[in-house]
Amino acid sequence: MASEQINRPRTDKERKVAKYSRIGCAGVVIGLIVLVATCDLPEPPEGSSSGEQTQRELTEEEVASRIGADAISSYSEADRANYPRLFEKLGDRVFEVEGLGRKAAGLALQNGECDRVLYVDVSERSTRDELQFFVECNNETRVRVSETQFAEGEVDSSETREERQSRVASRNARDEHLISEAKDDVRAVLRDPSSADFGNVFVSDKDGLVTCGFVNARNGFGGMSGQQPFIAFSNRIAAPSDADFKDLWEGHCAL
Repeated sequence: MASEQINRPRTDKERKVAKYSRIGCAGVVIGLIVLVATCDLPEPPEGSSSGEQTQRELTEEEVASRIGADAISSYSEADRANYPRLFEKLGDRVFEVEGLGRKAAGLALQNGECDRVLYVDVSERSTRDELQFFVECNNETRVRVSETQFAEGEVDSSETREERQSRVASRNARDEHLISEAKDDVRAVLRDPSSADFGNVFVSDKDGLVTCGFVNARNGFGGMSGQQPFIAFSNRIAAPSDADFKDLWEGHCAL
């Protein structure tokens, strides 16, 4: 009986019912698509994409647990004799290094680029008006933080080990080229260029990019002059006989 029902031809009425059933199903599907398209779906957070997750802020306990026991540098009055230049440059602000250094470490951790803090100290870029810090991390990233960043909650910059190696290699290549040029320029002004015996020669960016160094060469009397300082600028070689040499050396080359 079931076989006969399946194989028998459908009546006109049955065909019409099937036709309108298909049309009705199609209409329902289209209606659902339109409904979903017009729904007022929540907007993703500003500055994030669907695949981006907002980093969770670390608790105070988590931050403290990720800072090494002896990671934060600190200075006391007893250190003045060991770090005379630091105390001269920063004055009593040296005593703030430990507290602000801990803030810098926390900011580096919250930033997400530092996994664990191994070492924090005040940077040579610091002034009495603004202390700056560098944070060395276990994942070999170095993070720089200045006082002004504390309120903003952002770090100045971060640098991975690979980026640091690339930067140092580039700087070394630049310095090697500048030193070579400076030696050639110094030889050009000597009475006996072939007698030049260079001592310490280094590139300084203390106030612009110059090359500072020492050279021993034969003088007009036939003897050696001893190691004499010089500064190689792009347009001149400054020597101790110049009236402004002392100020130039202090401003460009003195460490």
